Amino acid sequence: MAEEVRAIQNKKLLFVSILLAVLVVIIYNVHVYQIIAGQTRDLVRLCKAARDLRRGDKVTRQDIVIEVVPKQYTEALGKVIQAKDMEFLTGRKEGLNKPVKQGEWFQFADLTGSGEEDQIKDMRPGMVGLTVQINPAESPGDILRPGHRVNIVGRLEVGNQPLQAYRILEAVRVLAVAGIGAQEETGKRGPGAVVQRGPRSYRSVTIEVHGSVSPALKNVLSFVQGDIWLEVCHPEAKPEGNKQYSEINPQLAALAKQTRVVER
Repeated sequence: MAEEVRAIQNKKLLFVSILLAVLVVIIYNVHVYQIIAGQTRDLVRLCKAARDLRRGDKVTRQDIVIEVVPKQYTEALGKVIQAKDMEFLTGRKEGLNKPVKQGEWFQFADLTGSGEEDQIKDMRPGMVGLTVQINPAESPGDILRPGHRVNIVGRLEVGNQPLQAYRILEAVRVLAVAGIGAQEETGKRGPGAVVQRGPRSYRSVTIEVHGSVSPALKNVLSFVQGDIWLEVCHPEAKPEGNKQYSEINPQLAALAKQTRVVER
């Protein structure tokens, strides 16, 4: 009798052990699923060019490479076309409105326009667009697009100080990258030939500044010796002190009140 009771108790313990093991497996699988599902929600599939494409080329599926990236990075990449919108990319009869190099992300602006019109619509009240000239040899190249932010830098003589570089404006938004020059091509064309393209250059950039800042900026720029240049900022960069708009460097206040007259 005692042996029968002991056998029943052993069976109960075995059943409880099996049940606990099954519950552990279920809980583990649910946890793994939640982790994978969370990671999947934080990823997006974007379209990248598989080869160099020219203006007017129609994009086919063979021209597209799908790459998975964290969703948090997409804001810095601009209006990149996602894999779910691939039909929009391949279905455009007009083709591309500008060249796209191998490895570049496909942007909606590559098909629907330069994107500069959208930047104008996004301008805040009181802001104006002002074009500044730069040396094409020092242009940031393809890294700079409308919507990005830049610092305006130039060499100036301020007071009794020697000539030196100053950040004139910080974290101003770019509205347009104009005067784009053709990419240099090296190598001979022909069957199987590899065409190498140099970085794209341009001569001017249109930035967004407050209406009260624009005249002062023109005054300061008239004193710049040589070319101004651009520093490309982090996408989340903001004017110093988180002000609503960028203001002239206080060190240049005296120059902001007058214009240099160039004798002819």
